[in-house]
Amino acid sequence: MLSFSIIAASFLVYILVTWHYFLKYSKSPFRYIKVLFAGFFSGQILIRLFTHGTIKIVESGMIPFSPIAGFFYLTVLAMIMIPLVVLFYQKIYGIRTYVEALIVLCSLTTIGSFVDAIGGEDIIVVNVAMLIFSALCYLYKHKDFEQLIINLGNDNNVNTMSVSIWMYVITIATLLYNSGSFIYISAFRPEVRDRALIVVHVCAVAGICAYFFSVKQLIKGVNTSVENDQLNKAIHDADKMLLNGKQKMLDSQESVIAAFAEILENKSGESGGHVKRVALYSEILARKLGLPDDEVHIIKIASMMHDVGKILVPNEILEKKGRFTYEEREAMKLHVAYGDKILSNAQGEIMFAARNIAKEHHERWDGKGYLYGLSKNEISLEAQIVSVADVFDALTSKRCYKDAWDVNSSYKEIVDGSGTQFSPEVVNAFKQGFDEFKIVMRDNPESAANDTVLLKVLRNNKAS
Repeated sequence: MLSFSIIAASFLVYILVTWHYFLKYSKSPFRYIKVLFAGFFSGQILIRLFTHGTIKIVESGMIPFSPIAGFFYLTVLAMIMIPLVVLFYQKIYGIRTYVEALIVLCSLTTIGSFVDAIGGEDIIVVNVAMLIFSALCYLYKHKDFEQLIINLGNDNNVNTMSVSIWMYVITIATLLYNSGSFIYISAFRPEVRDRALIVVHVCAVAGICAYFFSVKQLIKGVNTSVENDQLNKAIHDADKMLLNGKQKMLDSQESVIAAFAEILENKSGESGGHVKRVALYSEILARKLGLPDDEVHIIKIASMMHDVGKILVPNEILEKKGRFTYEEREAMKLHVAYGDKILSNAQGEIMFAARNIAKEHHERWDGKGYLYGLSKNEISLEAQIVSVADVFDALTSKRCYKDAWDVNSSYKEIVDGSGTQFSPEVVNAFKQGFDEFKIVMRDNPESAANDTVLLKVLRNNKAS
């Protein structure tokens, strides 16, 4: 028998829920009619029609009255009915995704099923319980559910299969529980009815508690998955922006270095070929030392600044054709301090390496170099590398005060300096890359040294 009071309570609950979740911001002129129509999907109507209709069919003799037959019939009917009702509910109210309609409809149907089992035929108990448990359900999970609606509306790649299956299973299970308990109680003698009802009430309360917890956790799990995807995307985008910014910074630093190198070339009269060859030699040594590609590139470009301090050395010293006096030599040594000062406030990885190279490339492994008397690994690796490259090119190049050494004598000078003037590890790299050094010498002769275009394309020039 359908109770008007029971149906009215769930009718009201369905109207409130449908209005709150789906129709409050609707532009449809029929939204008020749709809200009223929501009451016809009342959980109590569905439950009572389903449960009591099934029992009437069983009691009429159309189906043999037995627990097995009754549960088989209920199971098949519920499995067919629930997806169709949810789909109809979704279409009527224009709900965007099936899972939204499924959660709302199945939540209220499940609550109604448990409430019906608890209250039985007591109209007041059923009405009060329906409103209380619906309110508790709303308060407990509505924020998570609303976040799910937002996530679904933002075209996020949300996998709602687990929620859909779980809600489907819970709804069918509670319908079967409610109808099954009714069948069980009706099938036994009156003297066991009270004891059976106690068990039904306890299990129904436990079921409601389990339902509240499980559904909230499922929805939170889906939202967490979406948030993790969004976080990963944000991290990816941030990394991409960082890399782009870093590349722009590197490009800017390289442009500044190329400009300094050209200024130095014009001031010192020292060929641009020297700057380029030192850069290519440094690249070979860095690769033979097994450094990562990005570090190799940094050292290659930064090496172009090794003599940047000469910009501040007086022209009469830089342009002198003969050998230096003691005082002139000491003044020339100050170019490492000038280079350190020029680059002291420079920012970026390349500029940091360039500063180390400018102030340390005349230091010696044994500590007898200048200007700071550094030794061994007190000298930065980039300066150790450029020291070998710079000396080798100076030996093999003609200067106003000396002729160029032959390549074999220059090789021997570098090797003999291992452990005294140069880092033994870098000298070993020099030995391994010596054939490549000779190729750089061949492809970059002194006669082509004044072509400043070579400096501009240095960053793209690979030693072969």
